[in-house]
This record gives sequence, structure tokens and C-alpha cells, in this order.
Amino acid sequence: MSETLAKELQQYISGRTVVLGIGNPLRGDDAVGTMLAERLSKEKNFTGVATEEMPENFTGVVRDKNPQTIILVDAIDFSGEPGDVVLMETVEFENRFSSHRPSLGLLMHYLSTEIKAKVLLLGIQPKRTDYHSPLSNEVKETLLKLEKIFKGLSKTRT
Repeated sequence: MSETLAKELQQYISGRTVVLGIGNPLRGDDAVGTMLAERLSKEKNFTGVATEEMPENFTGVVRDKNPQTIILVDAIDFSGEPGDVVLMETVEFENRFSSHRPSLGLLMHYLSTEIKAKVLLLGIQPKRTDYHSPLSNEVKETLLKLEKIFKGLSKTRT
């Protein structure tokens, strides 16, 4: 996953990049997006924004950053193995996940048209999303790999 995903992200990412972390921090693996955004908030080439379950409330923050690329990170069920990752553009998401968080597809479309940025979804397959459950080992491992990938990309963009 690491090398392939790093190369794929490097192809898509250009200029200022905002990483919107989405998810409920009280629901196990659903917290992964928020956790990644928090860990990237100190990187100089990425702006990490932890939105929890209300990413639509942060469009003004995103607009103020004037990004060329926006990456939404969320736990989504795409029938993969826990911890698997999928990277999709707006159209791909709308075609594959019309029933999953419809507002996420609308948000992606809104951000791409209103901010004129490249918008991607980095989806992570959760194992468990029960209230007060911890992050699963599989998703925790993916979180660490993604953090390493983004920090590596940050260093190559200096």
C-alpha cells in the first residue's frame, strides 16, 4: 500500500493542500480521518483540519486556505479488508457510494466547483464503529502508514 499510495497521492497533489479529517472520535475506526488530520496539522505543506462529523461546517476554513488540492479522509465501507485504503475523485465516489453519507458526495462536488480545487476522498475500510470502541489494530496500522506517507510527501515538497 505505502509505495503505490504515495505515488498516487503525489500525482494528484499540487500546491497548497488541505486534509479534511472526517469521523466521530467516539466510534472506533470512524475516528481515523479526524486523527490523521490532527497529526498533519503541524506539517508545513499540508493543512490538517479535523472536522469530526460536520465537514460542511468547515468550508469557510478551507476556502480561506485557498488550496489547489483537498483530500477528505474518512472511514467508509467499500467491502474491503479492515484497514484497506481507496483513493477516489468526486465522480468515482458519486458513482460507487451514492447511499453512503450523501452529504459527502455533495461536499466533494461543492468544494471542487466553488473553490476550484482538486478534491479526493481517501477512504479507509473500518473494522468496528461501535460507540466507545477503540481503534482496531488494522486501522491503527493504516493510520500510522498514512501519517508516514503524508509526512514524506511534505518533505519532498519543500
